[in-house]
Amino acid sequence: MGADAGECTSSLNNCKDGYFCPLVAGEESITCLTCSEDQPVGASCKCGTILQNCAQCNSEKCDLCSHTFFLKNEICESCGANCRSCTDEKQCQTCSVGYFLSGQTCEKCSESCITCSSINTCLTCKSDQYLTPESTCKNCSKNCTKCNAKEECEVCISNYYISSTFKCELCDIAMPEQLQCRCDTSLVRNCASCSGTKCISCISGYRLIIGSCFKDDCMIDSQCKAGQFCDISETSTNTCITCSSSCKACHGKWNQCISCKEGAFLSQNTCQSCSQESPAGSLCNCGEKQFESCGMCKDGECGKCIDGFTLVGGQCQKCQKNAPLGSVCTCGGDLLKNCASCSQKGCGSCVDNAELILGTCIVEGCGLQAPCREGQYCHKIIAAPDSCMDCASNCSSCLDIKSCEKCSPGHFKMDNKCVSCMLNDNQECNCDDTQITGCRQCQGNTCTMCAPGYSLKEGKCDFCKDITLGQECQCGDILIPNCAQCDTNSKCQLCVDGSKLVEEQCLECKLNPGICGVNMSVGSIIGIAVGSVAGLVIVCVIIVIVVKKSSKKHKMPKRDNDVLIQRTDSNSQLIV
Repeated sequence: MGADAGECTSSLNNCKDGYFCPLVAGEESITCLTCSEDQPVGASCKCGTILQNCAQCNSEKCDLCSHTFFLKNEICESCGANCRSCTDEKQCQTCSVGYFLSGQTCEKCSESCITCSSINTCLTCKSDQYLTPESTCKNCSKNCTKCNAKEECEVCISNYYISSTFKCELCDIAMPEQLQCRCDTSLVRNCASCSGTKCISCISGYRLIIGSCFKDDCMIDSQCKAGQFCDISETSTNTCITCSSSCKACHGKWNQCISCKEGAFLSQNTCQSCSQESPAGSLCNCGEKQFESCGMCKDGECGKCIDGFTLVGGQCQKCQKNAPLGSVCTCGGDLLKNCASCSQKGCGSCVDNAELILGTCIVEGCGLQAPCREGQYCHKIIAAPDSCMDCASNCSSCLDIKSCEKCSPGHFKMDNKCVSCMLNDNQECNCDDTQITGCRQCQGNTCTMCAPGYSLKEGKCDFCKDITLGQECQCGDILIPNCAQCDTNSKCQLCVDGSKLVEEQCLECKLNPGICGVNMSVGSIIGIAVGSVAGLVIVCVIIVIVVKKSSKKHKMPKRDNDVLIQRTDSNSQLIV
């Protein structure tokens, strides 16, 4: 098509020579197209004059007609019904689509063929059919518009997808991931339903974003790793974003903390380090626990309180004026003894019976009139008031720092020191003021676990050598039933009477009679021996009586044979 092709309307043809007017009646002005054999039937090529069905002309003469026409006397005549090209009205060369050449005429192909070479030989099939090896057309599977010779669908109708078996299945939320749903001329991966060429919903686990289906990394924070939150987006996929370095967990934004890491407390969605200046009531995170008004963590517990507070039973309590003598208060990060409140320079006031002198709380003394609290002793100081001092670690009552009188529960005294009962071998463990020999672990005044070589019985520890059948011996960390003695490798060496050692276990003879034949008690062995001797004597007497009666009966002057009784360990044998 050239720029000088000309234009035409339904009533006026201004096409240039060699062009035809493609206009359909009623349309407005349109550009003319180049004449060719494939131009529509009835189209007229302009050759000076308008030549009906002419495809190529020279001056005002037609040289070539459109398809389905032939040139006769410079006029384009019709080839006849269903003939695409011919030399004259009786000599058809090729047939129209859906027909085949039979002789010089065009015969109709079978209904299923688009093109054929004979009535029974298809060359191409309709879009929803496939060509068989026998050159026939067969329908594709249900809801399929295009398939191959293997009956595998290649194109489904709208709202269907090709399954793993190459069949068309209805798109829905339960369809497998990564498959494409057909939306008219479009294919949308992971789409569950369409409207026209657009996807309107996605399969389970996917979200529709600007016409496509995307899988979110998360929907809620708990689906992300620790220290991350789920970033919800309207225009892109949800992703897990790492919280700020001070957050243990956050929500909504990376810096919107909802919990803090160890050594920090939460304040207005931000995490601040615990310190002596932390506000009263702040919750400091120490491992898995939180401690109110704590300024420093130690080994998962509160190690030091903020200023004006003191550590009591693992918790921070506000320093009080009526606190006992010897108590401490945190001021400026230091533990000040007998202090009740802080000032900018240190201690601001003291507990009762103590006097503030140059920032230090001085106690007038200790002794009978002012006894020290449990776990302390009265320390005598020359030229200064006596003061209460703490006993050694784990000592609940002492005369001085080196002389412990009583250990705290769960400890035993060794060389004037208090040692954890978990290290006890044969000493007395303090179980709430009850001393239990050989105990390693208590609950109240009752022992719950003994040291190796002992047996737990009614909250006390007995030597394993004294236990009876059915009791257990503590061998290292293992309890072995019926064991009377164990070695340093937590293995049993000797069993109680009525049991036998088999593969480091003491098996009861009553329950396992077959294994105890050579391992009887002394009493059992003596009983068997006495019974055997008695039985042997009885047998001998019977034999002598029988022999004498036999001799008298046969009047034999003397015995021809001697009777010999041989004795073995447990049986008697008669030899005649």
